[in-house]
Order: sequence, then structure tokens, then C-alpha cells
Amino acid sequence: MDVESGRSYQVLQHFVKVNKFKKSLLGRLFRLGLTTLLFVCLFGTAIWIFKKLTILGEGVEISWEGSNVVPLTASNFTSFIFDIDKSVLVNFYAPWCPHCQQFVPNFIQLSKLLENDTNIVLAAIDAWKYSEIAESFQIKGFPTILLFPLSQKRTPIVYTGWRRNVESILEFLQSQTL
Repeated sequence: MDVESGRSYQVLQHFVKVNKFKKSLLGRLFRLGLTTLLFVCLFGTAIWIFKKLTILGEGVEISWEGSNVVPLTASNFTSFIFDIDKSVLVNFYAPWCPHCQQFVPNFIQLSKLLENDTNIVLAAIDAWKYSEIAESFQIKGFPTILLFPLSQKRTPIVYTGWRRNVESILEFLQSQTL
């Protein structure tokens, strides 16, 4: 501190003013304003992200044409799964999800490999569009693959393998009693 020039008094005076400002009503309101501004910014960002995710699901469709995959909806899901006399392998997907988009060709290929199998049928449901169905099976991520075995359709088996290729899914199916 430069005591001889008298600047030390000005520096001390500055800190006293700042300290008084922090304790004053105006200082408290200023801090409250910054906190409120930060909250509003974070809340606004969260709403923007939610809207973007909602928009992502619109207009994007995954086509199952040319395959043996049965597209499911909220209206035909229950009747298809529980009335058919076969085990059902269901792909719960979100059309905007890159992992789901990458898995589509593998699922179609798998459906073609299993087209002559009389014990199983492959189906897929847009879990983003029909979220009530996904929620009823506690689907938390995409894609999620559930096997509804003929013998116990009320308790589906979740495919937990991290590889989503034809070979891994076939191994999973072979390990289950269909």
C-alpha cells in the first residue's frame, strides 16, 4: 500500500463502501436479482431443450417396409402381443435417436433371417410417439428390446447386451426358451 501518497485512504474508503453496499438493502436486492436472473436463464434453457427434443420426434419416421417387422401402435400393441401364438421380439425406438436409426438395418436383417421361424415374430413400436406404452414397460432408453416369450408374455425379458447386431440378438434368442 502506498501510504505516503495518501492513496491508502482512498483504497480503504473504497472497500468500506463496497462492504456497506453488500450489507445494504440495495446490495441484497442486487444479489437476489443475479440469483433470479441465473434461475430464469437456466429454466429458460431447460424449456428450450425440452421443446427441441419434442420437435426432434416430429416429422422423423422409420420405415419397416420391405421387412417382416410388424409396426405396432397404441391401438394394436396389446392385442398383437398377447393374442398371437408366438414369442414376440419388440424394438422400442425413438425415430430421432441415432442409435435406433443405426439399429434399424440390423433389426430388418434379423426379421428376414427369422421369417421362416414359426416360433417368433419381430415387431417395433415408436416409443416416443406412444410413450404410454413405453412407460408401462418402464422403457428408459432407446432402443430397448423386449422379448415376450410365448410361455410368459406377462413378464417380458429385456435384452441387456450392449451390442445391437444380428449375431448378438440371435444369441440372446437362442439362450431363451421359445
